[in-house]
Amino acid sequence: MLIGILTDLGRVETERAPTAMPEYDLYLNIKKPAIGLYVRHGAGLPDLADKNDWDFDGTEVESLLPNDLVKEITENGHAFRDME
Repeated sequence: MLIGILTDLGRVETERAPTAMPEYDLYLNIKKPAIGLYVRHGAGLPDLADKNDWDFDGTEVESLLPNDLVKEITENGHAFRDME
């Protein structure tokens, strides 16, 4: 989105509006709490045979996650993470 700004010389300059940082939902395996599963915010759990074994643990912004984890989520729609 572009925003117009009126300068002191009467010119309108445009700049990009800040965009929201992508967010990711974390699910923990209740049988093995050291295993985390990240998905895009609001995507829900992927087609897992054991969906009842996963518990929502919160949402994190992209800047708090390692780059390789974000890349894996982007490529696969989800990523597992050792939470220890």
